Amino acid sequence: MRLRTQEQEPFLETIEYHRFVELCEACKEDRYPGLCLGSSGVGKTIAAHNYAKWRYFSHLTNPHFERIPVNDAEVLLSFDTVIYTPLISMSANAVLVQLLSLMGTFESIIEKEAGLGSPSDGQVKLIIIDEANRLKYQSLEHIRDLFDQLRIGVVFMGLHGFEKYISCLPQFRNRVGFRHEFKALPLAYMMGIVESEFFNTMGFGITNEIFDNRDTISRLVRATGGNMRILNRLCLQIKRILRIHNRDTITPEVIEAAREALIIGA
Repeated sequence: MRLRTQEQEPFLETIEYHRFVELCEACKEDRYPGLCLGSSGVGKTIAAHNYAKWRYFSHLTNPHFERIPVNDAEVLLSFDTVIYTPLISMSANAVLVQLLSLMGTFESIIEKEAGLGSPSDGQVKLIIIDEANRLKYQSLEHIRDLFDQLRIGVVFMGLHGFEKYISCLPQFRNRVGFRHEFKALPLAYMMGIVESEFFNTMGFGITNEIFDNRDTISRLVRATGGNMRILNRLCLQIKRILRIHNRDTITPEVIEAAREALIIGA
């Protein structure tokens, strides 16, 4: 089987990303669990992948992708964060086994690629658990035990409502040291993104030069509500509409047609 190269997605370090980094650094330094909560599509997962430089270790979670070699041992030794995404309806034991296996594989690769003479135990200083809403009580108890024994920082990323579930577990609740809400971007900030050169590199198939005026860009931004995933979906729909109607300019009518074409309303 031929492995595919995983392309690097354009990434903009927004204000929300920097706040997320502060959360991760605090949890890593003080070795306590933290919560990162936010609506779907605001950018939690891509922020975590960028922070952890997880692209280099994507073969751990997707065997179809070719991993990217890193030849600098000092750079390798700076990688200390793993990202784990539990599958739906997994047993607590399966979650624990997968998590321990992921950490062990991660440390083994660091040891091998960095040319260390001894095992790199303790390389992992932070675990980011994406889709944390999927975890059941028993899985959370396993992770609590792991945290207590290894004193590793943990960040649980999930949708709003997860904190209410945590609040019903007193042994877990009193260990959480920080709660961060990953918010949608302010519309003025999103406007700046769409008007910047960065927007033209995001792979949406359209550029900001083909909007008929600034008011049309503003209409697009308002339709997104500051949600980057909705921006992605809207732009893909706009590209499709332009192609179908053989047009090369984005007008308010195109924006409205694209918004109405979304399965979930914007």
